[in-house]
Amino acid sequence: MEDYQHDNPYASPQAAIEASPSPEPEMGQIWREGDELVFIRKQARPPRACWVTNRERFLHQAPLVDDAVGAAVVLGLLLIPIVGFILALFVAVVATILGHIGGAPSLAWLTWGLAFKRAMVALTVGFLFIAAFATSNISVAGGSPLFLVAVVIGALAIYLYVTRDRLVLGLEARRDGRRLVRVRGVHPDYLARLPERPSGA
Repeated sequence: MEDYQHDNPYASPQAAIEASPSPEPEMGQIWREGDELVFIRKQARPPRACWVTNRERFLHQAPLVDDAVGAAVVLGLLLIPIVGFILALFVAVVATILGHIGGAPSLAWLTWGLAFKRAMVALTVGFLFIAAFATSNISVAGGSPLFLVAVVIGALAIYLYVTRDRLVLGLEARRDGRRLVRVRGVHPDYLARLPERPSGA
């Protein structure tokens, strides 16, 4: 009978096959220091759970604002009528080469609800910048009052851009050199998943 079960492809298996365990995240590239989450840009594989709620279901990876200062300067230059686009493009290239603007976003795990709220704020910021850029260039023909309107709209857009993670998520990311990103506001239970700072980090 055992030979029959072994040779018959339709026979029921004699023992349940254990599912292979899911791969563990590479903890050497992400860790905690006090109340901060620290990870290596472009390399870290964080545990799959929401950084804000620590939930493990219905997740989405969203970029964090960790280059806000450099990007804010570039966006502000766009408000200069006519030549603003050229200036902003030039400064963006130089700032990226010098490392003041990251070449790739830092990704955080969020629930779909939080990711959607953050995306709506980002979309609002985009529309505000388009309105500010257009108003600024129209002001060349229409006069200074229109330029002041562009500055107000642009300043609001820059504020929302720089603070949107803090406002919507309660997270505050900052770069530490070219390799590391430090994030405050991460759920304490999520931080507990991570090891302490590794030696040599």
